[in-house]
Amino acid sequence: PPVEELNPYSRDTQVWYRVQPFSKEPGINNPSNPKQGKDITKQLLHFEHIDTGGLIYNSISVTALFSNSADPNKGGASGAQEIYATYRGDISAANFGYQRISFPGVKDVQFEFGGDLNAKNTAYAPGRRFLLVGPNFVFDVRGSVNLAIHFAKEWNNNGYLGRTDSYNPTLNTELSYTQPLEFTGLPLRLEGVFNVTLPKGTDVAGNKTRTEYYSYNSFIIDLGEMVKWRPHTLDLFTGVQLWVNKFGLSQKNDGGAFEVAPYVGIGIHF
Repeated sequence: PPVEELNPYSRDTQVWYRVQPFSKEPGINNPSNPKQGKDITKQLLHFEHIDTGGLIYNSISVTALFSNSADPNKGGASGAQEIYATYRGDISAANFGYQRISFPGVKDVQFEFGGDLNAKNTAYAPGRRFLLVGPNFVFDVRGSVNLAIHFAKEWNNNGYLGRTDSYNPTLNTELSYTQPLEFTGLPLRLEGVFNVTLPKGTDVAGNKTRTEYYSYNSFIIDLGEMVKWRPHTLDLFTGVQLWVNKFGLSQKNDGGAFEVAPYVGIGIHF
């Protein structure tokens, strides 16, 4: 079938902005309870492009994050800034004229590869380099549900020690979905990601990493369609970001390694 049948949003470019109070960062502790992270308000500006029309299904995103003074930059005069970029590329046998790899409940099995990059101007100066490769299962359901299972390898920077973390290879799984909520009678959909990364050895400071759980789930209303203007142009959304054992650190021992951060935002599609 045409590639477009595999994903209702097969070609899309969007920019969104969101405000996210109650964010956490490991090592930034609440003075009254060092085992708890200090609340940080972040503003996020995000660019994303998806194109599944060629031989490779490409998804690229770049997010700029701006913290308030609770998460200070290296000089401590103001809040930190961060850039986080991701890329996912998927290859399907159907794109080369062959029959899709499929079985009951799954309409395509793709080969996925990609990675994450980040930089942040704090004293710790993280510089994540995360590479991944593995199968991506496209489920035969309404909307879209994908489950990718990755072999992954991470490198990062520890600015305090002036050394680079080279973690052990590990397993990463990533479930992403988009589901229309037509029963509401509104142009409403639910989108989200569930990501699990197994322990990746120890860091350069000797800390043993833990299984990391990350997710966000957004209720999104298509405002353009609701006001009878242009569908899939202007979105309003709200949701919650959850992070357990953030960056592989222990939520029991490291303040800021557990996060429940609600957010609100607006998005524009081009």
